[in-house]
Amino acid sequence: MGEKPVPIKMSQAVRDLAVDKIKKLRGDDPLLCFSCQDNNWELAPCVVKSPIHVRPLHEHSHSYLMVMVVCSTCGNTIFFNAHKLGIADNSGNVEGIDNNG
Repeated sequence: MGEKPVPIKMSQAVRDLAVDKIKKLRGDDPLLCFSCQDNNWELAPCVVKSPIHVRPLHEHSHSYLMVMVVCSTCGNTIFFNAHKLGIADNSGNVEGIDNNG
């Protein structure tokens, strides 16, 4: 079945950096949830891996490190690529990992 995924917890400094980068993408426009139209979001504390499946399924699947942003009102979730936000390098290493849980 494969290995169980291990969450990669971000330090507060990295979380702050991710929030700043996402805000810069939007400029002055609020990020509205396309489900409930609210703009009340929370950044998940961990980076997650989003698997890429190719047909036929290969033994060596790839994944992208993603930052989850969750609507506090309805739970709708959007993902931002951690590399594009500048918090992960090309090898998938996340800067400022909090290994203390």
